[in-house]
Amino acid sequence: MSVGVVDLTNQNIAVDSYDSSDSTKSTNGLYDPAKRQQNGDIATDGQLIEAGNAQIYGDVATNAGTVSGAANITGVERTAFYQEPIPVGAPSWSSWNASPSLVTGTTTITASATKGSAASRYVLTSVSLSGSKTLTVAGNPDGSQTYVEIYVTGDISVSGTGQIVVQPGVTATIYFAGNVDITGNGVLNSNNQPGDLMLYGIQPPTTSSEHVNFGGNSQITASIYAPGHDVTVNGGGTNGHVYGSIVGKTVTMTGVSNLHYDERLGSTGVINNYKIVSWFEDNR
Repeated sequence: MSVGVVDLTNQNIAVDSYDSSDSTKSTNGLYDPAKRQQNGDIATDGQLIEAGNAQIYGDVATNAGTVSGAANITGVERTAFYQEPIPVGAPSWSSWNASPSLVTGTTTITASATKGSAASRYVLTSVSLSGSKTLTVAGNPDGSQTYVEIYVTGDISVSGTGQIVVQPGVTATIYFAGNVDITGNGVLNSNNQPGDLMLYGIQPPTTSSEHVNFGGNSQITASIYAPGHDVTVNGGGTNGHVYGSIVGKTVTMTGVSNLHYDERLGSTGVINNYKIVSWFEDNR
């Protein structure tokens, strides 16, 4: 979903869905093309979706707009879509880990078994990794469930053979106020679950133009929610796969061949919409 333009014209992209919580719609919690679902929806509050003849197994919706290259859509095309994305504010934590406060070299951050505790929270002024530098978000050695929340008040940059590694068992939530540029070896989400790596863009000032450029390795497994940022996702060329979801001010898919929405994300993260599930009429 985007507030403005969605552009899928760079590659012959296939968009579909799966459900990592349902064994009939995934295999061992992972995407299985034999169990493909048709809920890979694309929507904009704006008036233009450049579908680029992408194969979209789902619906396409605009706000009284048009869809260019819409020949391969299995669902319906709607022109009455509008959903106000809820902006993300800066975390207001009372306490967190004092160290590290800046990441410029190989660093390990330790997750906690207690979700929402001070031990699970970090505030960093920026993350800048190049060369072979690595930021490791470490969990328990046995891979049991741990949690970490990281608030980056500035920019995140990963390039070359630099990498962010989220170890098995860790559910990581990263808030960022600045720009994000991730290339090279990118981000390794060891759990291969989009809900275990959630990226939230803090709403920028109206006078600022922030961006998220996310790519590098051939597989991206994450949920990106940054309705105030221009989001560009590069999934690694013809073998590129993106597993998860994307919300941005604008969304551009470049070098991506497959986008797989995990339907499980519909029950996690920011509450962005309400729907009537039942009603009755009282005639008294």
